[in-house]
Amino acid sequence: MVALTWIVPVLVFFVTIFGWQYFVGERTVTEGMCYVQYMDEALFNALLQVGYVAICMSVRLSVCRSSVCHIHERCLNRLSD
Repeated sequence: MVALTWIVPVLVFFVTIFGWQYFVGERTVTEGMCYVQYMDEALFNALLQVGYVAICMSVRLSVCRSSVCHIHERCLNRLSD
């Protein structure tokens, strides 16, 4: 479950960084410059950052919640035995 908190953000950024030029159909970064192409798109960049935080927080919270629920269930089972 903890690996999921790493896999989701890596996939989100890997696809956008390496796939952006294919999504828009052209490479617009000038020769000799080194930056991510989607940085030119302010709206997409802002939405990506907000979406990244929302996805990561929801994944992390669900992992923590399931861990706490599992621990709580184990403790209740121990007390009933």
